[in-house]
Amino acid sequence: MRRRWVEYARGRGLSCRRSCKLLRVARSTLGYISRKEHRDEPIRARMRELSAQFPRYGYRRVRIFLERQ
Repeated sequence: MRRRWVEYARGRGLSCRRSCKLLRVARSTLGYISRKEHRDEPIRARMRELSAQFPRYGYRRVRIFLERQ
């Protein structure tokens, strides 16, 4: 959310430093890219398959299926 605010402020003509200071955002967070999505994608895909196959089961039961595999 804050990254979007900084991008909006930069689009309005403010510098990166100034917009980060005004919005109290560390400049180092703008370059951060999470690797969690790429790492967990195979598991998430398998969870989607199992939940489509067993629509009545919740995430707890699907997790049990994943642990068994």
